[in-house]
Amino acid sequence: MPIKQSEIPAHVVSFETELGSRYTYLPDGTTRRFRQVSEEIMAPQEAIVFVPPYELVIGQAPDYAKPFLGTSPAEYVRRMIEYAQKVGNPNFRARIMDSRGNMLWKNVDIKAEPGQLYLAFLSNKHTVDYQVPVSKEPKEGYYPFDATRRALHDHAYENMTHLGSKITIINVSS
Repeated sequence: MPIKQSEIPAHVVSFETELGSRYTYLPDGTTRRFRQVSEEIMAPQEAIVFVPPYELVIGQAPDYAKPFLGTSPAEYVRRMIEYAQKVGNPNFRARIMDSRGNMLWKNVDIKAEPGQLYLAFLSNKHTVDYQVPVSKEPKEGYYPFDATRRALHDHAYENMTHLGSKITIINVSS
């Protein structure tokens, strides 16, 4: 019996943001961002998750986290950018974590993790100020958070993280 087209699962091949950036999934499991604003193709990102919008997070957030999330969608995004891009404080960082507190740096590990993943916001290497549950798959209205960890020398690493603008288009293939 032939398979109906509607029964074949669709696979996300790329998605676009409200500022025109296009993220494409590459065969090796990484993603690559074309930054529309500067017409720049960025280096591949090794890990990506998707952060829900303010409206979905604030209602479920515990009271202690609400000051970190802000009082509006704009403040929520500003706070996430402060941590993701270390704006105003070089100790700020944002990390993709599993429910056991392990950091995840590769899409293969993200896809293999059976439990909930989080974007954790840390004010130093060991203190999680708050965390937001994230999706492994892009969704319209969510924000892409990408991360890459590059080995340097003497067991040192360079960690690069970026919070993208809101996803507006998801392109799939069957």
